[in-house]
Amino acid sequence: GMQPTYRGGRQRTQFYSNYTREQNSNGEQASVISSLLQMSPLLLLILMSVLNSIFTEDPAWSYHRNGNYKEERSTSWNSVRYYVKGDFTEKYTNQKILHLEYDIERDYKQDLQIKCKAVVSTQSTGEELFNMFFGGMQPTYRGGRQRTQFYSNYTREQNSNGEQASVISSLLQMSPLLLLILMSVLNSIFTEDPAWSYHRNGNYKEERSTSWNSVRYYVKGDFTEKYTNQKILHLEYDIERDYKQDLQIKCKAVVSTQSTGNTTI
Repeated sequence: GMQPTYRGGRQRTQFYSNYTREQNSNGEQASVISSLLQMSPLLLLILMSVLNSIFTEDPAWSYHRNGNYKEERSTSWNSVRYYVKGDFTEKYTNQKILHLEYDIERDYKQDLQIKCKAVVSTQSTGEELFNMFFGGMQPTYRGGRQRTQFYSNYTREQNSNGEQASVISSLLQMSPLLLLILMSVLNSIFTEDPAWSYHRNGNYKEERSTSWNSVRYYVKGDFTEKYTNQKILHLEYDIERDYKQDLQIKCKAVVSTQSTGNTTI
């Protein structure tokens, strides 16, 4: 294993040059491999996300009208409204639809119970509830001293260097209220009038009665043109259900008051 003796300086220079290039090449390969190993979790995550988006099936229904979920339906028991795609009835059998509607009503009831418990457990004033939902809007002060203090603080804010930040903060605090007003306006524009009314008023002048218990209700002149017989039966079912529920509530109120006959149902 003795090193050979190079007689020329040129040969020795060539040997060390080849050795140096080989070391640099090995170092570059190791650096590339190390970089790939460091990036492998990120690449794996991207690959899994792409595969998940390709093979994951969209939900069968949605509580809100959005995207491809534009066709409105109601559950067969408690008429919980939901939205589906155009190929819903082609894709699912009647038995599968009943199972889906059972899940829809179950999830709806669970969500409603959670919200009701949250409202009951807060024991908050109306102002506190408003602040919970709309992000801490400033209360309105009625006292002259408080009003003076408010305008004094407001003047100092206007004269400070943070004027722009204050305006942006105010707009952010008001944004939920502005959004609520916008949604109310859009809802009033695009929401269709009810199909029926318990009372004769406005355009609801044509009197009708339900097919089972002859509950009286009123509709518009184009009612029979707009709704099929099957849809009318569904509407009359809702009419009788709401009528019975309202009657039960009023009867319980009469019993609980123990009135002398002055309570009007």
